[in-house]
Amino acid sequence: MSRKVIVTGGAGFIGSHVVDELVRRGAEVIIIDDFSAGRLSNIRHVLDRVKLIKASILNPETYRNEFRGADLVIHEAALADIAGCELNKKMAIKVNIEGTLKVLETCVWADVEKFVFISSAGVHGNNHNSNFILSEETAYAPLSIYGMTKAAGEQLTKLFQRNYGLRNVILRYFSIYGPRQIPKNNSTSGAVAIFTNRAIRGLDIVVHGSGKQIRDFTYVVDTAKYTVEAALKIENETVNIGTGIPTRIIDLAKIIKEVVNPKVKIRFGPRPKYDADGGYADTSKLVKLLGGKPSTKLTNGIKRYLRWVKLNYQSVNVGY
Repeated sequence: MSRKVIVTGGAGFIGSHVVDELVRRGAEVIIIDDFSAGRLSNIRHVLDRVKLIKASILNPETYRNEFRGADLVIHEAALADIAGCELNKKMAIKVNIEGTLKVLETCVWADVEKFVFISSAGVHGNNHNSNFILSEETAYAPLSIYGMTKAAGEQLTKLFQRNYGLRNVILRYFSIYGPRQIPKNNSTSGAVAIFTNRAIRGLDIVVHGSGKQIRDFTYVVDTAKYTVEAALKIENETVNIGTGIPTRIIDLAKIIKEVVNPKVKIRFGPRPKYDADGGYADTSKLVKLLGGKPSTKLTNGIKRYLRWVKLNYQSVNVGY
């Protein structure tokens, strides 16, 4: 794979796995990250095979020359914590909308071949069908600031394709989990990580609301693989990246209790207003275009994440 690929947010939880997949395929990779959420430990093992630019996407003058000659820009950088976006709405809009605009403008300036926008199932809010299936055609109805900013990013991406000819692919992630995921303080995002890190410390697993909310838990290594596959093979389409398997939050809590620490209790807490009922991915388009979909079983993925947590115990927060 002799391609030059820029990964914004490439030192982050998901971005670093995308970098791993690109390096494995032999790409020339440039990471742009300001380390507001990313961690050097996530990419230390590939530093001799990538170029690292410490910069914010909000300051294109610090990275724009790196975009020259790029075949792909995979835009992973974002303020991705739902609760964090609610607490700092202006920053969420600045990073996730203005930041995306600046990256898009830089792509046009540098004549980049294709832009990959990382979106979220959060754009749908509660706008699922009776079976909780979310297709690429499901209308926007975000409940959160985060979901709104991702919907805006999708529209900016499409606008730049129409007006400037910038080819793109929009990937809607569902609930990604796995190694390198560290819950943020006071966060409600990343249930697998939060529940696991509480259980391993003997703390109660706290489920917000009834626990009947539906999520599509997708292992991060699978996500990275299909992100790169989609970046290479799909053009001017929006595609879900998920397993197509629904899991209720209460059932996730029970699985983690069994796998991590059967002695902990599960208790219920208040549900934030921005916490969507959720849903799971309609993966028919993904399978049609790429011939497969993420397939790691949830229990196996949790066990892999647990092994990583045990190796990094002191540096991992417990979230809320």
